[in-house]
This record gives sequence, C-alpha cells and structure tokens, in this order.
Amino acid sequence: MKKILIFLSLVSMIMLTSCGGGASSSTDIVITGSSSVSPLMFKLAEKFEEVNSNYTVTVETSDSTIGVQDTINGNNNIGMA
Repeated sequence: MKKILIFLSLVSMIMLTSCGGGASSSTDIVITGSSSVSPLMFKLAEKFEEVNSNYTVTVETSDSTIGVQDTINGNNNIGMA
C-alpha cells in the first residue's frame, strides 16, 4: 500500500508540473506552502529526484495561504495546503 501511495503521489507531481508554473526552467519544480505537508513532500521530492535526475525540486515551507497564493500568482508549480 505504501508503494502505491508513493507512486500515485509521484505521478501527481509529474502531471502538475507539466501544467506550467513559475519555476525558472522546465527541469525546476518549485513547491511552496503548508508546513504540515512538507515532511511528506520532502520525502517525495527526494524520491522524485532519484528517479528523474534531470529535475531539481525545491520545497519551501510556510503556510497553506502562501501555497495557494503562490499557485494563483504562478510563483510555484505545486502549492501545499
């Protein structure tokens, strides 16, 4: 079950990053937002980078409001809320 959850999360990250966003290049993924989601997101980002070595994932922890606002303003690829 744990492997399925990680796989589905990684697939979701890939799908969301293909939608565009505010990262500086197509190989940069910027994730901002909720500190309660960040521990899981750090682990997912680490595993994602292991599988996709040409990508750089940056996770910036703040709060859900920032994650949502950054997504609306195009300052991130994924907003944690």
